[in-house]
Order: sequence, then C-alpha cells, then structure tokens
Amino acid sequence: MVTLACFALGTTVDAKRLHLHRPRRGFQMRMTPFVIPPASEREGCAYQVTPNRRAMDVQSLELIATAGTHHFVLWEYLGKDDNPADFWSGIKYAAGCVGLGPQDSFGATANLFGMQSSHARVEFPPGIAVRLEPHATVYPNLHVRNPSPTDPLTGEAVFNLIPARKGTVRHHAQALVVGSFQIDIPPQSSASLAAVWHAPANLNIVQLSTHEHHRGTLVSAQTGSTRPSGGSPRPSVCWRARAYASRASGRIPTITPYTSA
Repeated sequence: MVTLACFALGTTVDAKRLHLHRPRRGFQMRMTPFVIPPASEREGCAYQVTPNRRAMDVQSLELIATAGTHHFVLWEYLGKDDNPADFWSGIKYAAGCVGLGPQDSFGATANLFGMQSSHARVEFPPGIAVRLEPHATVYPNLHVRNPSPTDPLTGEAVFNLIPARKGTVRHHAQALVVGSFQIDIPPQSSASLAAVWHAPANLNIVQLSTHEHHRGTLVSAQTGSTRPSGGSPRPSVCWRARAYASRASGRIPTITPYTSA
C-alpha cells in the first residue's frame, strides 16, 4: 500500500517511559503503552479526549514514540456521537483504527498531521493551523514492529499540541489522503509503482507527507506543473514547510520502488 497525505532497535518492556518536555503553551497527551511480542508487530489505537475547553488552532505537533515506530497518526473524530459508551477503553488493535468507535467513524475522522515516525516535529507555515474542537475526541494510532526474536517491546507515544499565536491564523488546513494498492512485484526482483492524482479543485498545498508499507524503499512526490522552486521529488517521510498552488486537474504523481524476496 502507498499513501500520500503530505522509520533501529527498540526498548524492552521494562525500560523507562518516554519523556517529552511539556510545552509552555498548549498541552501534552500520552498513549497507554502496549506490548508487542517478539518478532511481531502491532498497531494500537486509543480513545482520548483533549483538555482544551475552547476551539484551538494547532500550529505544531511534537512527538516522541518508541524507536523503530512504523508510523504514528493522530486522528480526530468529527462525527456527532458524544456518548463515551460508544467508544472503547485502553488499547484496541486495528489498522488505521478502522472499525473502532461509533458507526460513522470511518467517514468522520481527520488525519491531523500526516504519517509520522518516532521523533517528529510538524510545524505549519505562518498563518496556517489545524482546528481542534473543544474537548475533541482523538484516536492516537501507533504502529510498532518488534525486530527482536526473543524480547517483547513496549509501544509508547507522547506528544505536544502547540497553538498558534492569537490572531495569526488566516487559513485552516485539512488533510487529503491519496493512495494506490496496484502493486505487482515479481519474485526476487524489484518494481516501481507510479500513480497520478488529479486535483478536483484549486488547492493550496501546505504540507506533503509520504508513506509506504513493507518492502518499499522510498516514495517521492511532486506536482505535475506547479512545483515550488527547487521542488525535486522527496523521500518518505517528507514535509514541505511552504505553500504552493495546485490548480484543478493539476497532477501529483508518486513513484515507489519496491523489492521482492
């Protein structure tokens, strides 16, 4: 699987919990740790409610997660169900948190900061932020692989959400996810997948992050006609800290080399 929205040995189960300095502005949240058995992987999802009493324009994310993390995503539930009984407690295991929570979760969740690795800082350009509703329902989503054949591994994530300065936000960013499953790799060889997405309307793209699964070696992405100066294809995970325009029917191709054992 390849997606475009705009990765070491880990610590053992009995290691100290991860530490991230609390921000002067904003707040910090932490996922409930979970155990990944030896030579396996798990993708954990938590249900949490943010502490902000008013709507908050988030300008940056700071993250520390278990070393070797495949990805971390912070989903925001935007549906109408506010009954805690319809959600879950602790950690549940599901790819992308699909199938968890209220019935409308699949079509009513927003990926706030793209796909992130174990140590990340995402900062939007000046004047741009993502809107977090008061006491927002969020699903921290952590996917960790344990390479050890003998030792279990603890999956953890702690993150800061930092607001923009008051009066500075002119635009709210929203995420789009573009992907392809059309990957065909002959045995013991390599292949590349190229996909093209046509923008349905005029868009100002402020961030690009790339993500690939399993045997992929890199993902590159660029606009077909209006890339910024110096805008060569970028490997995963990439973020562009500048805005550029993509007109309706403008193209964003992705090229992913894959290998097969």
